[in-house]
Amino acid sequence: MHYSLTLFDLVVLAGMGQGLIYVIAICFSRQKSAGRTLLAMLLLTLVLLSFKILLHTMGFWEYPAFRYFPLAIDCLVQPLIYLYACSLTSKVFRFRSKMLNHFILPGLFMLHAIVVYVKTMGQQGNVLKDAVAQGLWYNPVKRAEDIAALLTALIYWFMAFKRIRVYRRWLFESQSDTAIPELLWLKNLLVVTGLLVLSLALSSLPQNILGVRSFSFIYTQVFYLYLAFLTCFLAFKGYWLETWAGRQRTLAENEMSVEAAIKPPSKDVPYASIQAAIKKALEEQKVYLDPELNLQQLAAVIAYPVAQVSATVNQHFAQNFRNLINGYRVNEVKERLKNPAYANLTLMGIALDCGFNSEASFYRIFRQHYGDSPKNYMKSFQKDF
Repeated sequence: MHYSLTLFDLVVLAGMGQGLIYVIAICFSRQKSAGRTLLAMLLLTLVLLSFKILLHTMGFWEYPAFRYFPLAIDCLVQPLIYLYACSLTSKVFRFRSKMLNHFILPGLFMLHAIVVYVKTMGQQGNVLKDAVAQGLWYNPVKRAEDIAALLTALIYWFMAFKRIRVYRRWLFESQSDTAIPELLWLKNLLVVTGLLVLSLALSSLPQNILGVRSFSFIYTQVFYLYLAFLTCFLAFKGYWLETWAGRQRTLAENEMSVEAAIKPPSKDVPYASIQAAIKKALEEQKVYLDPELNLQQLAAVIAYPVAQVSATVNQHFAQNFRNLINGYRVNEVKERLKNPAYANLTLMGIALDCGFNSEASFYRIFRQHYGDSPKNYMKSFQKDF
């Protein structure tokens, strides 16, 4: 049997190779955590899922050893993505026995696939193998798996997106620590994935629900090309993602106050007094210099309830807590860069003293508030002198 690689096959193989490299890197990495273990499992599942299409496009399906090879993992990616999102948004994440419930459905499909593969192994020729497989309800079960994969994709997408949304709301309304990841990349990835899953669900509806053979292979190719991109992107972002385990105790201590903060306060709120107190704490006491400043700590400094302070920040400063604090930090950096007293410090040294705790977050936040990079800002005022 002669076969030549297509561009589609090469892209899928590239995604698989990238995924395998990072799986090996995670396994041999000194940094161990439940989240990284989930990432490795997710990447390995994506690699195996990509191999499924190559069985057909590269002709492996015609070889007896690969025919009905057990890869019933279409329903496995969904819970892994959700649990990985949970690991990134939890102060402490550990594997628990109840999490195994997420893998019952893919486990049942995989068990059936293994039975079919074992039963067909002893048969000579693909015709006999197909006959045995059909006697074991191979096609009806695969059809059920396809439908289940689409339905669970929608369910787990909603759960993961909701999780990320709640996390980002908590982050921006109560935390100023720039080391805590904002996970915007994961939110955007879920949005794109959700649109793709929805389009695939609608386009495959005639085949999977109505039994009409109108499902074009182009949709399958688009899905697996996106799968290759997803594998590479998740591998890179997940492996190099900064951890914030060292700040888990602080987050745990403030979790209850944050829940109260996002609830509407009572009607009688002295907004003007609270606003003045916040300005005093920021401009005179410069509490924003604390890199781990949070909403509860600010409320304690000005002696007002957390919920009222949160409402004042959102309504009377017209921004969330995180952006408010980072705005003051950026202004402090700009002032110190102009001050000869700080000439002996590097740019990053000044940034660290002003409440930033990572170079990447400093450059990103500075550009967000000023509209240009810190180095270009330095050049602009140096020209004036």
